[in-house]
Amino acid sequence: MIDHKVLKEEILSDPNKLGYEGKSPIDIARLLNKPVKSATIPVDAEVPTWRLLDAIDLAEYKNLASDEKEMVRTILSMGSVNLASANIRKILTGVFPSGTKTYANITKLAFKVPTRAEQLFGYGAVVSHLDVARALKEEG
Repeated sequence: MIDHKVLKEEILSDPNKLGYEGKSPIDIARLLNKPVKSATIPVDAEVPTWRLLDAIDLAEYKNLASDEKEMVRTILSMGSVNLASANIRKILTGVFPSGTKTYANITKLAFKVPTRAEQLFGYGAVVSHLDVARALKEEG
């Protein structure tokens, strides 16, 4: 849900210097829906376990302790995994620490580069030119 008062404040103040001033509602919407390369947000979606399995480096898996392998097998036995869960990510990054190929692969699955619209209104948010036009007409 787009909060048009928040959107209007974003457009008028342009805190990230995206260059809204003088642009049409269509161009402003394009800027808001463009990825912000300097940020990441958790993916708010279930990831099929086959994708998680594909992210695991076999050599790294072979080097795990037996209890760590059991934890990985338990997670992979589910149909899907919610990588937006901080607890699930903590378990996986405890098994595959920073600097490993698997850690990098899981991070790519768990996070995405957000748009400015997603930063303002949440995962999956898309601002249309109609939202921009309405926001600019908002009172106050």
